Amino acid sequence: MLKDARTLSHLDRLHEQLNLAVPEPMLREALTHLWDLSRLMRRTEGEDRVQLHEMVVLEQVLCGRLCSDWREGYITNGVSFLQTTQRV
Repeated sequence: MLKDARTLSHLDRLHEQLNLAVPEPMLREALTHLWDLSRLMRRTEGEDRVQLHEMVVLEQVLCGRLCSDWREGYITNGVSFLQTTQRV
């Protein structure tokens, strides 16, 4: 099943869209990580949420150092990810 190219084609499309949205690999990875942490934080409560919030802030600082206009990439990256995963 995994040897069939169609099995993983949705992941290929996701990677292609993310590459187009944010061409810089380090920034793309940081934005994706930030997006994942933010989503997880919204579903978490208590002390775990506080710790996740600290991680989100640190990831935002990293994104800011990689690109001063990182917020645009974050929005584009998130929209691309959502559009692709909703089709799956």
